[in-house]
Amino acid sequence: MTRRSFLGLVGCGGCAAALLAFGLLRKRGRKDFDFGDNTLVAYFADGTEWTSRERGVKPLVDAIDGMRERFAGAKCYDRVVGRAAAFLYVKLGVSYVFAPVMAKGAVAILKRHGIEPSFDLEVPGIRNRANDGPCPMEHAVREIADTDVDAAVAAIRAQMERLRQSTMTGQNLV
Repeated sequence: MTRRSFLGLVGCGGCAAALLAFGLLRKRGRKDFDFGDNTLVAYFADGTEWTSRERGVKPLVDAIDGMRERFAGAKCYDRVVGRAAAFLYVKLGVSYVFAPVMAKGAVAILKRHGIEPSFDLEVPGIRNRANDGPCPMEHAVREIADTDVDAAVAAIRAQMERLRQSTMTGQNLV
């Protein structure tokens, strides 16, 4: 794989660490932020911290379902943010999102909804974990307008259910 294609699309989860290992991720502004074993760190308006070690968009969907009001105005630090995650951050009402790797479409969605994006590397899109196609969550929201947050959340939930079902039956939908 060439450097150009590697930088063109980045996968989810541990890809930021891989980019750091290859020296392709330039740290600026947040170089001292340490995720530790966490995939997501949120600082709430009341000063408390919330963390998750789950991969993908699941912790954001769970937050919408169980603690959405806590995220209002929060500052969030995520490993990788694509369009799907950006829609979920909009639904949560956060004020700031940092990710070492952020998709160009995610930056546009966050800005459109008044959320400050911050990143080290902006990429055209997010790849799936096998790196053989687009992230399934990104694929689910590919045709959804940046302003249609509820449709995006519904598409993400539907895709999560399809992936859950395919895992149970042994099918590979990705």
